[in-house]
Amino acid sequence: MTARMRHLRHGLIAALAIALCASPNAAADGAVVPVHKVAGTSAGEFIGQGFAEDYAAHAGDTPPANPCPTVAGPKGEALVMGPTGETNTCTVSRRTQMVIFGLGSACSDVEPPPFFGADEAAQRACAVAFDYEFVRELRVTVDDRATVDIRRKRFEVVSPQMTVQLPEDNVFGIPAQTATLVAHAWMAQIPELRPGRHTISVDAVTTEFAITSTFILTVLPDG
Repeated sequence: MTARMRHLRHGLIAALAIALCASPNAAADGAVVPVHKVAGTSAGEFIGQGFAEDYAAHAGDTPPANPCPTVAGPKGEALVMGPTGETNTCTVSRRTQMVIFGLGSACSDVEPPPFFGADEAAQRACAVAFDYEFVRELRVTVDDRATVDIRRKRFEVVSPQMTVQLPEDNVFGIPAQTATLVAHAWMAQIPELRPGRHTISVDAVTTEFAITSTFILTVLPDG
C-alpha cells in the first residue's frame, strides 16, 4: 500500500467511526446534493474531527467491520456510504439520512511532503492541491438516475485547523507530540429516498487505483 492510499484510507475509516446526522434538505427523491451541516456542526468540522481521531489513534487500531455503517447522532440516524470496494445489502428507515463520504486527505505539521504544511494556510492549500491532483472522479449513481460526479467545488468540504495529541505508538511512527492539521474531502447526501429497494453506487478513480462500492438498500416506511 502506498503512502497516498494509506492516507486516504485513514481518513475514510475515521469518518465512518464518527456519529453524525446531516440536516435534511428539500430535494427531489434520489437527488444528490451537498452536505452543509453534520450533527449541528459544519461539515468542515466533521471531517476535521474525523482526521483528528485518526491521528490520535494507536498504530494497529482499526474499527470493527460494519457492512452497513449506520451511526446515530442527536437528530437521528445516518448511513455513511463511501468507496470501500464492497457490495453491501442494508435495511434502513426512511428517516435514515443517506450520506456519501468521498475520498479526502489531511495535511499536518508533523508529516513529510506531500502532506506537510507549516501553518493553517499551508495545510489547507496542501490538502486541497493533493486531492485535486490525486482524485480524478467521484461518481455517485442512485438507481437509474444520471450519475453525479461530486469531485466538484460545490461538494467540497474543508476543515478548520484542528489540534491533536499524537500517542507514543501513533500511526506515523514518530514521537508523541501535539500536531495541527487541516482536512479536505468531497461529501454529498441523498435527502429523500422513497420506501422500497434502491441501488447506490460510489465509484472513485484516482491516479493510482479505481474502486467501486455498491449499496443495495431496502428503505422501510416511517415507523
